[in-house]
Formats: sequence, structure tokens, C-alpha cells
Amino acid sequence: MPIGDLVGALPDTAAVARATTHHVLALLQEWLADDLLAGSRLVLVTSGAVAAMAEDTVTDLSYAPVWGLVRSAQAENPGRFLLLDVDDVASAAGLASAVAGDEPQ
Repeated sequence: MPIGDLVGALPDTAAVARATTHHVLALLQEWLADDLLAGSRLVLVTSGAVAAMAEDTVTDLSYAPVWGLVRSAQAENPGRFLLLDVDDVASAAGLASAVAGDEPQ
């Protein structure tokens, strides 16, 4: 089930957070188990899940636990995952630049 479908189907932020985290955990496990993807990096994009600067506001707490989960996976599997949190004005060029870089987040 696409994550967007979860948001409409579940009644509260905590339920969405649990379902989303379980969904992403399964995705990470499948990604790591597939030998064909061993040289590839999975890019996970959220919006409003983290505050990049002190004045930023977290606008979607349901995705915040995903960051903790993926950071743990990054520590165990360096170079395999990239986390991006975008705002409403994320550009294709900005995303491409982030994906091309060496930063994990």
C-alpha cells in the first residue's frame, strides 16, 4: 500500500506513524536483501518530518519516526540510504544535487 493511502485510511498521527514506520522497515529490509541492489542507494524523501534549522517547524510528525529508523539503518549500512526532507518549494535541480552528493541526509 502506498504511504499516501495510509494517511487517508488511519485516524490519527500516531497510527499513521506506526503504519508508515512498519512500511518503511519492510522496504529497507527488502532493499538490503536484494543482491542486485547491493551497489545502489535508496533515496527516501519526506516533507515536514524534521526541522533543519532552529526556526523551522516540523509539520508532519507522522514521518518523523522514519528518520530515526533510517538513520539506524544508515549506521549499519553506510552509503546505502539517503534521507531527504523537502519543503513545498523543492526543485528538481535541488533534489538531483542532493542525490548526487555524498551526504547521508
